Amino acid sequence: MAKKFTKKKLFLLTLPIAAILIVGLLLLNLDFTNIQVRGSSNDGVTAFVTRMYQQTLNRQPDPQGLASWVNGLKSGELSGANVARNFIFSQEFTNKNLSNEQFLNVMYKAFFNRAPDPGGYNGWLAKLESGKSREYVLARFVNSQEFNNLCQEYEINLGSLKVSTASTSTYAYPEANIAQNASADSANLSVYEQQVLALLNNIRMANGLSPLASNQSLTDISRTRSADMLDRDYFSHYTPEGANIFNILRANGISYKNAGENLAQSMPASAGSPEAFVNAWMNSSAHAANILKPQYARIGIGLAENNGRRVVTTVFMN
Repeated sequence: MAKKFTKKKLFLLTLPIAAILIVGLLLLNLDFTNIQVRGSSNDGVTAFVTRMYQQTLNRQPDPQGLASWVNGLKSGELSGANVARNFIFSQEFTNKNLSNEQFLNVMYKAFFNRAPDPGGYNGWLAKLESGKSREYVLARFVNSQEFNNLCQEYEINLGSLKVSTASTSTYAYPEANIAQNASADSANLSVYEQQVLALLNNIRMANGLSPLASNQSLTDISRTRSADMLDRDYFSHYTPEGANIFNILRANGISYKNAGENLAQSMPASAGSPEAFVNAWMNSSAHAANILKPQYARIGIGLAENNGRRVVTTVFMN
């Protein structure tokens, strides 16, 4: 939101027998000046996004952020549920360190457009204090009839969020391995991951840039990111707890000046060949800018596959 990286974007690439989904990059220090909002400035979609900024972040939207969210909603790449989740678990919102009481007041205003009723408010507060996660509460609010009515009012596709009963995530990142290899290059890549690296480096060298060196720490994180998305059934730059790649790098003691992340998934898995994913990235100006950033020197590539779904994460760093 306040940081200079793009919001989640979803691109659909139609293949003869399958679809490949590409989610937008996270990139530090990338300034997009060519984003245009489709439609008039006073339409329902723009009003919906503006309202989310006001109710959750307590500020007016920045033009680039507003354009990104509005374009995603108008194109059908995003739903009201997607937008709601990314606002509530954005770094800007989590940095407010709201109490459970304050959190619930925001939820009622943002998603029900009203003050909380005492019975409902006390019920949700009891759930939070007994260990239910804010992810759980958000999913119940977003999947409610009241939020559905709000989305209909603004002509927004509602979508849905999966309700998780877990209080906290049990998915662990390989901290010990990362700590030991924070500066080690030449990762142990699978054949698929090697093919992705070769394609990316061919593109970089064709554009006069130095090739990227595979890094074991970044590869460990990339693989865990991909596996986590499969295990917990999401596809986003943000974990269900709201952490992004920058949070994950810092949490594992990895410092950086420039960092970024590209994600891709395919269903069925066989549609997601290295060539298909790399071509899809390069057909997106945002993803291509990440791949062609001169400051990057290292990369982690992580493949995970399960139940006919393939996810690939690439983490770039200086």
